Amino acid sequence: MFRLDIHVTFNDGEQADIEMQVNRSDDDLKARSLLYASRLFESQLGKGERFKDAKRVYVIFFLDFVLFPQSAKVPRRYVFMEESEHDRLNELIEVIYYEMPKTADAVKKYFEGKETLKTLPAEQKWCIYFKYRVEEGMEPLIDELRRE
Repeated sequence: MFRLDIHVTFNDGEQADIEMQVNRSDDDLKARSLLYASRLFESQLGKGERFKDAKRVYVIFFLDFVLFPQSAKVPRRYVFMEESEHDRLNELIEVIYYEMPKTADAVKKYFEGKETLKTLPAEQKWCIYFKYRVEEGMEPLIDELRRE
């Protein structure tokens, strides 16, 4: 199993934990994402600091496997919200999953001439680039993504 974690602090103080994972592990990735988000959030406030000064945190996973088979949606974004009325508790924590294998249909349609990069969202283009950048036969697609 290969994993790569990157901790980023943006100029405005917001933070992100970015992880790339090639294979599914036997731990609970969803629970781990909440732990990472909690740690990022907790780490930014010292004793006596006010919660209103807290900055937004993101946990972002690029997965080379499917975690949510019930949906073809890429990306999947999770926030804290009320169960039935769906109002957000706050804007402070966001967990995002990019399941790169879910882009396979768009890649197939591209090579069949049924899809162009212009119709794909930018986030899906990044997933395609990460997944297929070194695969043989994908050079026309990757070259077009690089030019764009």
